[in-house]
Amino acid sequence: MSFIEEHCTLRPLTKEVLLSVGDFSCRKESDIEKFFKEETTLYASELMGFSYGFIDNRNGHLVCAFCITCASVETDEMPKSMRNKLNRSIPHIKQRETYPAMLLAQLAIFDEYSDLHVGDELMGLIKVWILTVANLVAARYLIVDAVNSPKVIDFYSRNNFKMVFASEEEEKQFEGKTDKDILNTRFMLTDLKDIKL
Repeated sequence: MSFIEEHCTLRPLTKEVLLSVGDFSCRKESDIEKFFKEETTLYASELMGFSYGFIDNRNGHLVCAFCITCASVETDEMPKSMRNKLNRSIPHIKQRETYPAMLLAQLAIFDEYSDLHVGDELMGLIKVWILTVANLVAARYLIVDAVNSPKVIDFYSRNNFKMVFASEEEEKQFEGKTDKDILNTRFMLTDLKDIKL
């Protein structure tokens, strides 16, 4: 049994829930901390994304959280090698230029629980949750704009996310950036059909 499954309950992050969990912090990523403290309810009220958190049943604290929203994968704008790879996994008659996806807009493990290494467990639970409990809208892919740091890229790679662009240069070109521009995030995706339920 793992920590989240054994000790936590998944809850929508409403204003009431956020008030009940007490203070939480994410010192390494202050923007993510700010998002979950100040912006989740506004995003939800505007139907831009819904946030959920796993609450520690033992003390009511927020262990981790994520924000999810509908999105799409536009294959006609992808590099040919990735477009071909995605299309090969879909029957020819169903191949499209656009595939339905869910965007993992934010993801956080809060400082109090960061030493428990629950990130991989959380990612697995999110994927299963999308395919079962939250399966109101079809989504073939789960996509993310991953912070462009080796640790974050390794985390998503470990959880079966693939780079859409083979190199930073290719992604910069796609985004209309110059070689001197900094690429803050990398576009990654995983095929939800590969998840074993």
